[in-house]
Formats: sequence, structure tokens, C-alpha cells
Amino acid sequence: MSYFIGDNPLKGILHDSYYFPSADDISYIMNRIPLSRVMDYFHNLVREAIDLRIIIPRIMIFDGQFVRTNCNNNKNSKTTKYNDSDAGYYRHSGKKLGVGFVHWTLYAYCGSWKRALPIHFETFPGNMNDKPASRKTFTAFNNLKIGEWKMVMGDTGTYCKKSLEFYQDRGIFPLLRAPKHLKTHPTRELKKGFWFNSDYFPPGWTEQDILLMYAQRPLVEAGQSANPTFYNQKRLNTRGLNMAHLHRTLTYILDLMRAITAYKLGRTDLLTKLSAFSTGREFKTNSMWIKLARDSGFCQLQEIALNPRQKAFWDKRRKWEAELRKKRKNGKF
Repeated sequence: MSYFIGDNPLKGILHDSYYFPSADDISYIMNRIPLSRVMDYFHNLVREAIDLRIIIPRIMIFDGQFVRTNCNNNKNSKTTKYNDSDAGYYRHSGKKLGVGFVHWTLYAYCGSWKRALPIHFETFPGNMNDKPASRKTFTAFNNLKIGEWKMVMGDTGTYCKKSLEFYQDRGIFPLLRAPKHLKTHPTRELKKGFWFNSDYFPPGWTEQDILLMYAQRPLVEAGQSANPTFYNQKRLNTRGLNMAHLHRTLTYILDLMRAITAYKLGRTDLLTKLSAFSTGREFKTNSMWIKLARDSGFCQLQEIALNPRQKAFWDKRRKWEAELRKKRKNGKF
């Protein structure tokens, strides 16, 4: 019978300002939590995922993603700086995307899980060059001594001779896609549009092995596309590099917590399901039970209160059902 109530059992707390913090309270707290503490928690989750063998430290995949900051794209006429002094103007493949930051993220290829999970990232102004940004990101992660990794993959934005030697000197095989038609590098086109430097292939690997491995790189696109679509991170609601970094850290913490929770529940099929632990399902279930309670003549019918949005929805639904019954009765439907 408790299902007929249709509300979260914590509703009394969540709607009481004495217990539940407001947006201002949360903003106040987040501005005072040291970023290093949040990053430590994120890396602890990475270590736990490695211990559970959700993440196997073998192959890293690089990818960068731009996010707009909370300011316009014009410089202040007096200071000749953007309203967010930490941000930079980002251009990619000839496209002008605006003022903001780039999150350079290292993902771990998780094999049969068919998903890449974040293991580290760094945030840079939008005008930072991709090549040094990727090297700095790797250096910061390598200093943490989390796992022993064997290979790093990246797109053409990370490719240069300096980067290839940088990773090789650290015992990491660099599988970086090269720009086409490089005259000074021994690049080969393994398939149409896919060029690689043959001097840096892992020993004993064939061209087919290289293509099969690089075919796994698009797995990071699933994680990256979820940031603007599922987490609504096309634009920040704050300014400053530290807040941009903190904002993305919280997202990656949620990704790892979801994966670890799914694994511990024995539901590895939910490891990559973004909506499995969201409130969307609960909201739909609650709405369903309210309707069932009304239709069943539940004795406490009058005590079930609807918010204005729910009331408008069910009023519209009842009107539509009445019109549908009328059409059926008249044989028009």
C-alpha cells in the first residue's frame, strides 16, 4: 500500500529548507571545498575500480572536450580581457567555438565492458595547444603511480614527433593517428584516411593489429557525448579554471560510482547505462502509482496531493481520454 503514496519517503526532508540546502548553500560549500580533496576522492574511485578489475591498467585513450565558460565571447573594452580571465578562445578544425576551457581526459579501455572510464584529466584554457596539453595531462597522471600502463591512443591533435618520443621514453607505446601526407615522417596509410608512424609500432604487431586496436578509440566518444547531453555541460554556470575543473570532477565521480555500484550489485549490464541510477524512472513510477491509486478508489484518495505540473498533466490526460471515449462511442475511431 505504501506504493500508492506516490512520493519519495524523504519528501518531508527534501522540501524542508531546514534540512535540505538551497542552491546558494551548495554554491557556498563548493567554493570552499579544496579541489585537491575532490580529486583525491576521484582517484580513490579509480583505484577501487582497478582493484575490482572494472578497469584493467593496460591501454589509455586520450580525448579533449571544450566547454563554454559563463561569459560572452567579447573582450572588455577597458582591460582587453575576457570576463573570465582564466578562459581562452577555442578553435577546432577551423570552427570558432567561443571562450571557455578544454578538459583533456585520459580514459581506460575496459575491454569486454565496451566502455572507456575516466582515470585522470586536466583543465586548460581554450587557447592551449593540444599537444603540450596532452603531455602535461599524462605527466600529472603518471606522477600518481596508479597502475602500470602499456599503451596510449590519441587522434591527430596529439600527434607530433616530440610526443611520440615523450611516451616511448616512459615505456608507453604511442598509438597516435598521424596527419595525412607528412613528408618528413615514415607514415603509412593502413586504411583510407588512417595514417600512422611505422617507427613506433609495438614489436610484433601487424598492420591489422594496429587497426583493430585503434578501432576501440571511438569508445571514448560515448563518455564525452554524455557530458553535454546527459549532464548538460555545454556551458558552465561559473567562471574560473578551478571551478571548471571541479565541475568536471564531480561528473567523472558520478561515472565511476555508477560503474562500481552496478558491479557490486551484480548488474554489470548497467555499468554503462547513464539513466539506470537517475531519478527519471522513480518520477515515472510515482506518477503511475498516483493514477492507479485514483483509479482504484484508494481510501486515502483525498490525501494525495499533486504539484501544479502533475495536476496540469492529469487534467490534460483526462480530457484527452474523454474525447477518445466519445470518438469510439460514435464509431469515429
